[in-house]
Amino acid sequence: MQSPKVNIAIVDDHTLFRQGLARLLSESGVINVLFDADNGADMIQKLSAHPLPDVILMDITMPLMDGYETTKWLKQNHPDVKVLALSMFEEDKPIIGMLKAGAGGYMLKQSKAADLVSAIT
Repeated sequence: MQSPKVNIAIVDDHTLFRQGLARLLSESGVINVLFDADNGADMIQKLSAHPLPDVILMDITMPLMDGYETTKWLKQNHPDVKVLALSMFEEDKPIIGMLKAGAGGYMLKQSKAADLVSAIT
């Protein structure tokens, strides 16, 4: 028996990256992309119109409401939603910052699609 798909949302201020990632992950057959948002404020608005995702892929650097602030908000308002931070940064400081904010893990944007699917599932 096939296990149910993991419902996710993608929050990133780069539209092409978001759309490409959504398509790539949907093609995996094990992930269902509920919605994407271009920053934390947009995500909060979209959460009320969609089912709650199991996992949110969260960019760190975004306008209006960045990944740190958005992850803290999520953990206060929807503690069961898991956050996987996505970034181009390899330095410790942003990684530690996101983990302190409540992210459960961290992936570099340069990662292979198969590794990202594994991290999500």
